Amino acid sequence: MKIDDIITIDSSSLDCDKVFITSDTHFSHKNILVYEAEYRPFKDKVDMDEQLIARWNSVVGKDDVVFHLGDFAFADDKKIRKYVERLNGRIYLLLGNHDRVRKFDWNSLGFARVLSNPFLFDGKYIMSHEPIDEIPTGKVNLFGHVHGSDYFKTITENSACLCVERWNCTPVDYDVVRSWFV
Repeated sequence: MKIDDIITIDSSSLDCDKVFITSDTHFSHKNILVYEAEYRPFKDKVDMDEQLIARWNSVVGKDDVVFHLGDFAFADDKKIRKYVERLNGRIYLLLGNHDRVRKFDWNSLGFARVLSNPFLFDGKYIMSHEPIDEIPTGKVNLFGHVHGSDYFKTITENSACLCVERWNCTPVDYDVVRSWFV
């Protein structure tokens, strides 16, 4: 994939109060509580889902935009629609590896936009589900997928992991993210 081949989205076109970024919520996924127990101290998947929704809505307003960088939920389409309805903001979902295996029409579930491939945001930020190996000069990769893995640093000079495990299970304000790369 060449940088010239991906779509571009600019914050000025979003008509919103604020922009947030998150990844790998894994709503309704029981086993994520085992895999990421250190970062998800919830008693069960119902408690996890309720806490994720509460934390999301504590920072995201109705008129905000959230870029979700993949692996939204382990659920059927009806349950996913209910999650989207309960979450504040307009959600732009970049399909992750676990989302892609669910063969239903993601565009009909209430997301503002569903994207299949990495995209460039504000001309600088390459948003992807998985980390990109070679980040072009002058660009920054914002990614998910790796959860709490020690192999990937949370923030480097040209990348940041936005998995919920790194951020107290709460979306991160885009203004904060930009401040890391000034």
